[in-house]
Amino acid sequence: MNVSSYNTRDLQNFRSLLAVAIEENRDLHALAATVNTELDSRLQMMEVVTPTPASSKPAVIMPLTGSDWTADATHAVQCQNRPAMDKPWLLQHCGHTEYIVLGDR
Repeated sequence: MNVSSYNTRDLQNFRSLLAVAIEENRDLHALAATVNTELDSRLQMMEVVTPTPASSKPAVIMPLTGSDWTADATHAVQCQNRPAMDKPWLLQHCGHTEYIVLGDR
């Protein structure tokens, strides 16, 4: 089993779940069923958001995947106001991504 592809936060959370399962004398199948039930419940409550143009700026609001969520970000606002190819950047142009929280989290 290769766990090196998981980040430290994920491994710490998994270790915490395993400790509870061991303490409650549960097997891996019971732990997996519990985690699957909780994830399914949360995913059903999540609103599916499609990219939409922002009303005041040339930007697109994109939902982050659950694994990319942080305490400060559930969505990314991607600026779409860039110069045409081979044209100089002007003050009104942007080219960055801002991370924001949208909805009940």
